[in-house]
Amino acid sequence: MVREMPRNRSPSLVSEFCALLIACLVPLPVAAQSALPPVVERAGRIFQAQAQVRPGDAFLAWAAFAKPPASVTAEIIDGRGRVLVAARTFAAGALVSPIDTYSRRLHGILAPIPKDAAGGAYTLVVRASGERFEMRRSFGIERRDFAQETIQLNQANTDLRTVADPRKVDEAKILLELLARSDASGLFLDGLEFALPVEGFVKTSGFGDVRTYTYAGGETDSSIHAGLDMAVPTGTPVLACACGRVVFAAQRIVTGKTLVVEHLPGLYSEYMHLSEIEIEVGLVVERGMRLGTAGSTGLSTGPHLHWELRAAGVAVDPEPWLQYAPLDKELAVDMMNALIEGR
Repeated sequence: MVREMPRNRSPSLVSEFCALLIACLVPLPVAAQSALPPVVERAGRIFQAQAQVRPGDAFLAWAAFAKPPASVTAEIIDGRGRVLVAARTFAAGALVSPIDTYSRRLHGILAPIPKDAAGGAYTLVVRASGERFEMRRSFGIERRDFAQETIQLNQANTDLRTVADPRKVDEAKILLELLARSDASGLFLDGLEFALPVEGFVKTSGFGDVRTYTYAGGETDSSIHAGLDMAVPTGTPVLACACGRVVFAAQRIVTGKTLVVEHLPGLYSEYMHLSEIEIEVGLVVERGMRLGTAGSTGLSTGPHLHWELRAAGVAVDPEPWLQYAPLDKELAVDMMNALIEGR
């Protein structure tokens, strides 16, 4: 037997139902909208982020987007949500293909990990302007200890470090300003790992070494070594560690004959204490191309090459870049195709 529903519904219940229906049809206020969970998979993906890095390393990742964002911001946060470092971001579609389909869909994310960063779990957070979503990628920072060394300086090298000279100040300012730039056109990396700039060397100092200098008069001073010292005979060929554009080639008081090559927006390699410079500013070089010869110019205790890498103006360890290719182009194309096709 079918029971008939009562026809005399309570007006209060009807009113409540109508109010609920209207509320469901009215768009949520902005504050409520921002609380919605982010939609990540169809909007973009992060790939090729290192699973583990160390203090002093350069962190490099790539973000692919389903549609070109107006701009991208990124930062690395610790387990408590505190910002460790803000990353440098740049559109990188030209690295993968000149086809407009990929233009501005791929963005590079470059960040120097501070040398005093604590070991533990961290998260890369990427945000696209104008979009209500963010992407995250977890990774770890290993604990790291740096070596210590003592270096005895003769009177000439003592004077180079201690005697005031306006030229040294001007030279330092010019170089630091250059290394802090991020040129959007500075896209040169290929799919290969970095190569050593000299052969047959003896590593005499590492990145991040804590140096104590003993001056000719007995006084001491300390500093942090910003690159690798590679002892080789004077005249040893110095080669480009990766594809790039020469942006600096000059004699400096402290670093002697010095070259700087730009590889990505905000990523530079430096070659110091050269005996000869054989390349000009503005020339695009290939990985392994001869740049000059090693020597002992500037503040130097013997013939060697000081090889340095700078990310967003900060000195970082170049050695990890010898182990992996910074960009897997095939993976980048596959990722962007999947996003464009909704896969």
